[in-house]
Amino acid sequence: MGRPRCFLDISIGGELEGRIVVELCNDVVPKTAENFRALCTGEKGIGPNTGVPLHYKGCRFHRVIKGFMVQGGDISAGDGTGGESIYGLKFEDENFELKHERKGMLSMANAGPNTNGSQFFISTTRASHLDGKHVVFGKVVKGIGVVRSMEHVTTGDAECPTSDVMIVDCGEIPEGADDGTCNFFKDGDAYPDWPADLYESPSELSWWMNAVDSIKAFGNEHFKKQDYKMALRKYRKALRYLDICWEKEGIDEEKSSALRKTKSQTFTNSAASRLKLGDLKGALVDTDLAIRDWENNAKALFRQGQAYKALNDVDAAAESFKKALQLEPNDAGIKRELNAARKKVNERRDQERRRYEKMFETSNSTATSFHALSLRLIFLCFDPELGISTTVANACLPGQIYWNRELAPQSKDTDERKIKMLARKGEENRRDEEKKRLLSSLEVSMAENLAPLSACILRVDVCCCSKCSTKVKKRLQKINGVNFVDINTKKGLVMVSGLVDPSTLQKAITKTGKKAEVLAYEKDPIQAKKTLDQFIRNMQKEHNIRDEENCCCCKVSKDDDKPVTMVQDHEAISLPSQPYYGYGMGSNTAPPAWYGQRSDDPRFYGAGYHALPPRYPTPMAPYNYTGRPYGYHGHRPPIYVTLPLQPALPPPAPIHARLPLQQTPPPPPPPRPQIPLSNLHAVYGGQKDVPAGNSIYHAFSDDNAAACSIM
Repeated sequence: MGRPRCFLDISIGGELEGRIVVELCNDVVPKTAENFRALCTGEKGIGPNTGVPLHYKGCRFHRVIKGFMVQGGDISAGDGTGGESIYGLKFEDENFELKHERKGMLSMANAGPNTNGSQFFISTTRASHLDGKHVVFGKVVKGIGVVRSMEHVTTGDAECPTSDVMIVDCGEIPEGADDGTCNFFKDGDAYPDWPADLYESPSELSWWMNAVDSIKAFGNEHFKKQDYKMALRKYRKALRYLDICWEKEGIDEEKSSALRKTKSQTFTNSAASRLKLGDLKGALVDTDLAIRDWENNAKALFRQGQAYKALNDVDAAAESFKKALQLEPNDAGIKRELNAARKKVNERRDQERRRYEKMFETSNSTATSFHALSLRLIFLCFDPELGISTTVANACLPGQIYWNRELAPQSKDTDERKIKMLARKGEENRRDEEKKRLLSSLEVSMAENLAPLSACILRVDVCCCSKCSTKVKKRLQKINGVNFVDINTKKGLVMVSGLVDPSTLQKAITKTGKKAEVLAYEKDPIQAKKTLDQFIRNMQKEHNIRDEENCCCCKVSKDDDKPVTMVQDHEAISLPSQPYYGYGMGSNTAPPAWYGQRSDDPRFYGAGYHALPPRYPTPMAPYNYTGRPYGYHGHRPPIYVTLPLQPALPPPAPIHARLPLQQTPPPPPPPRPQIPLSNLHAVYGGQKDVPAGNSIYHAFSDDNAAACSIM
């Protein structure tokens, strides 16, 4: 018989969110597991101590700590001060064999040793500091996405959620029965709300694309039925499945384009649902994301214009409708909305024009009216486009204000043009401020939804190939508490954020066959970000300095103190693709010890070899000439000294030389005459140059007193 399973149906803010399926470890902690199972079924009736039903149904989660846990189960008080078990008001700690080793662990909440009641909590990350203090009796097997949604609910004082997080139903799942996560809302959707709840995760990309299309179709049906909340839920679900598609293999350019188009369409439908629900800012965010993936999405531009219009930003609405009409020139709905937006823009500009015209109306009746006019002009003295200036900015007296005739409007048309330009400029500034505010609010909300608690930087040799970095990243993402993993293959850096432990990260990387060195570790999120940024800046600065000092291409000449420039760059010469050819004569010079060895220094790119100057093998000599390298040729081919070839070798020995030894061989040829170096000048009769026919000696000095052999 297997372990018992129970379910908890959760609602957030009165809206059904999903189902959590837990598995109870009755083989390790049978007493604690039985207490939770009986409280889920409600089979024990009324509690003798509190007088309330011993049942979790209708109980709320009274405490939520983002990045840590969600706590509930107070069946009597509902605020964390009550609760009762099936064994009495409290019961003892059974054992601490199970650990808080991962997210989704089910554990008992207590007020100290041996004070277990009905309250429990679900961890959202690894919490090893609770081991030995709280009894772990189960784990979440499905619905971890629902737990994440509960975790990110807005909280108030004492970590209490501002929206009610309730257990609307609970019970035990019979052995072998379906857990009910698929088709939870009874609308025919056979896919679970979260891809992690699938029994098996298919590897075929086509399966996931079909799932996205099917879920999106269910959302369209709910939208037609005017069930906009359920339609929005389906669109968000389709986007979750769409994110998995990018992790599959076999994505070519055509499939990538199809995925981006589907994503844009889903965001557009989500924006339409948010417009119906009155979430105008959320609709703007969805339309921006839709346009980012598909610029020619006319529907997204149309929804964007509707959102701007509802926010009373008619200028931005008219601009969006105009772009949509360029893509769909025959759409009557876009034309109607564009005309309405332009009408509102014209009405507003007419009102502004009339308001500014009143400011230029002067009265000659009394000085009071002129003084009132000066009070109006003083607010315009800072804008040179109206042609008004003042000598004292803070003064309001008529005598201190004058009219700049060179900048003043010369006609009514010019005046209206200036006024319209001012109005348009002010409206553009206001719209820019609104966009900045929306983006900042989006960034804040995204930052709130994340739970970065610490950051760790490690140095790992992952610059050999892309498979190694992918393997390391997948290994790290499986660790509980890891939120984000970034690998810089060029610099050999691995940056991990979340509830991470450096030793755990090192062990995980070691399993992939790589060595990891911890360079920085910060627990505070703000300090972690500062440390990460400063570390990257210091590394870049250090690499630049070392490049200038050690680079073979930037050596400084002693003559003119100018760096020697090479044609080849480091990337082109970093791989020893051919044998080593030394700096001396020929190609038999022994290479240095560091030649061809891998470098762990992240400033060397490519496959990790030292940056070497190009090594050219000695080319074949031209016909009738012997190649002689002249000087250092590390950066250029060798220069040849044109010398005639040696005299031809004597003909092969006659046939009798290859006969048995009793045959008499011919006498050897006479030896060649040897001329000493000291008699070289005298032999050639005082000539300054050696004749071209001599292939043994070559003079290099003008006085012929010094000569050298180049044989």
